[in-house]
This record gives sequence, C-alpha cells and structure tokens, in this order.
Amino acid sequence: MSHVFFVATIGGSPEPLIKSLQFWSPEKICFVASEETRKDTLDVITQYNQSSPKPISEGAWDCVIVPDHQLLQPIIKTIRPLSRRIREWKERGENFKVVADFTGGTKCMSAGLALVARRWPTEFSYVGGTKRNKDDRGAVLSGSEVISPCMNPWEALGFQAAEDAVTAFNHGSYPAAAEQLAASMRSMEAGSDKRALAALSETIKAYAEWDRFQHKKAAEHFLTALTARNDLAAVFTDPADLIREMEKHQDLCTTLTVRNRMSWLLVDDLIANATRRARDQRFDDAVARLYRACESIAQVQLHERWQIEDTGRIPLEKLPPSLQSAWNPRARNGCVQIGLQDAFRLLASLGDELGTRFIEQKLTGQNSCLEERNKSILAHGFDPVSKKGYDQLAKAVHALRGIPQPEFGHWLLPPVQ
Repeated sequence: MSHVFFVATIGGSPEPLIKSLQFWSPEKICFVASEETRKDTLDVITQYNQSSPKPISEGAWDCVIVPDHQLLQPIIKTIRPLSRRIREWKERGENFKVVADFTGGTKCMSAGLALVARRWPTEFSYVGGTKRNKDDRGAVLSGSEVISPCMNPWEALGFQAAEDAVTAFNHGSYPAAAEQLAASMRSMEAGSDKRALAALSETIKAYAEWDRFQHKKAAEHFLTALTARNDLAAVFTDPADLIREMEKHQDLCTTLTVRNRMSWLLVDDLIANATRRARDQRFDDAVARLYRACESIAQVQLHERWQIEDTGRIPLEKLPPSLQSAWNPRARNGCVQIGLQDAFRLLASLGDELGTRFIEQKLTGQNSCLEERNKSILAHGFDPVSKKGYDQLAKAVHALRGIPQPEFGHWLLPPVQ
C-alpha cells in the first residue's frame, strides 16, 4: 500500500484536480496556489471528500501561495522549500511516494513546479481529456478527464543522475559520482539512455581507480568507456575534447601499469594526486603524497642514472668513499638502507644536479618545509597541515622535479547537455 504526498498547482477549474485526487488517493496534500485561487482550495477539498472513501482531514492538507502567478522566478522560490518536506516524507519508508501534478494554474506555475520537482524522487501527473471545447482546442470538458501518470521525465532519461554525478565528480567525489549513476541505472530499463549512463559510469570509474593508483583497473575502464564513446554524445553536447583526453589518459594508465616502479611518470602521478587532495582542502593527504613524490624523485634518479636500484639495500661499494666510511657502521651484510634526506645526500656526493637542487630548495634540516609532513597528524605530529605549509612544499617539490605542474592534475567533466 502506497502513502502518497500530493503536490499540485491549482487554477480556476477544480474538476481536473478532483479527478487527480481521486486517482491518487493521497494521505497528504499541498496546493501551490495564487492569491486568486487560494479560495478554491477549500472547495476542491470539500468536493473530493464528498466523493472519496478516504477523505482528507483538516490537518493533512495545506497550500503555499505564490506572490505573482505570472513570474517564474518567485514561483520557483516559493515552491523550493517544499523539498525538505518531500525528503522527510520519502525517508519514512519505501511505500511513501510523492506525486507532482502540474495540470492547474498558470503556465508559469506549472513550469515552476515541474522545474523544482525534477530533483524530487517523484512521479508526475497531468490531467488531459478526450474532449475539449473550442473545436477541441480549448479546456478539457468536465467528465472527459484522463489521468496521465509518468515517472519523473528527467530521471527517466537519466539526465538528473548524469548531472548530479558530473557535479560530484567535478568536486572530487569520484566514488559518490559512480554510486549515483549505479543507483539510477538499477531502476532504468535497457535502452540508449541506460547505455549513455553506463558509458559515463565507466568514465568516472576510470578516474576513480586512477585516483587510488589502481592504474590497471583505470586503463580497463577507460577502454570500456572509449568503446562506448558514441553513447557519451547522449550525455554531453560535444564530448570530442573529453574523448581525446580519455584516450591520452588511457595510454598514461597503461604505461603506469607496465612501469609502476621507478618511473618519472609515477612521480608526476603522485604530484598530480597531491594537487587534487589540496583542491579538496585535504592538505595533510596532499603533503603525504608530496613527501613520497620527493622521495621517489631521488629513487628514480639513483636508479636511472647511477644504477642504484633499491635505497633499502645499497651495496657499500656503490657509495662514494666519504659515505662508505660514514655509513659503514650501520651496514648489514655489506649493504645500507637510507631514507629521503640521505638519498639526496648521496646524489649530492655523486655530483648529481638533483642533490644540489635539493639543497637550493632548502629541503634539508629540521626547518625545511618537508617537516610539514613530519608534524602532520597523519605522520608524527598532532597538528593539521595548513594551506601555507602545503603551498611551500608544493613549490619546492615542483622545482625539484623541474616542472611547474603535471598536466593531468585536474580532472573536470563538461556540463551535461
């Protein structure tokens, strides 16, 4: 058994609205009326109660009054506060449903209700008829009314789900965006609209996996999305630029899958990931990634230029003489393990420009901006990292890497058409 909250615009003719009330048998009613039609609401309730086996009690109905029935913007502003009541009604259980009837009132009132209700979990209702006056072009004749229920057309076409998912994605909420689409697709029938949402879902999943450094899974989702690239045209007006970016990003993730250890591309991926965390004001997470990127810069340089493959196990004979004697006491089985600061100290001792650049960026010592990571609540301290702390470290790491900013740091989807 359904419990219906009925929201309807009301005009000068009560018959269609009474027919709609008889069809839906609501438990709660809210009329959207003008000053001119306010008086008609009681008449509608009275006539409905006289003909209904489930009459509406006095406390179960009310109305909101629009200030001007010819101006769309104030009408929308008047109707929007109903959204809270709708949400609370739906939260009471699966059998609690909402119906928005836009038959009565002025065209602006009908349009206003339809625009606001498109974000509600609602069905739409319209009262048409088999007979009209004025040579079948005028108002519906009494007694010929026909109820035309339908699901929210915006939701039926998937546009609302797509719009909400894109908004969530562009704010960095990749898992939430994917879940919104999944929930919407579960209630859709097979067809082109569902395929379009599936293509968008694969696109979002690709970036969500990439953001978690799951490069192989990201590449697979990119490939699936690109296979369905024609369906993305049903979501975006012109997806050509997006598709070109996805092709490039699919190649990047494929490369990262093959070379996910000791590569400059992985360093840049860490820096780009830090940029996204900072965009979300998650500076502790961002600094943790920058610290790892800084460490990776030294590891990649030692590997590619000096054939030192593992900073966790460096043979003493590969060290400059000065460091062999300094680090010999901590050697185990002829090898030493070094951290970030010692990795750049080793590079400087080898005459590598990265070791010099590390010193120039003032990344050595206890007063360096690298200490922001150590003082972070996610590392060894108890204080959250500030934006200033992140900015200082980001500037230093970008300079150390020798690039201003990885080009794939920001991901944005275009607006839904």
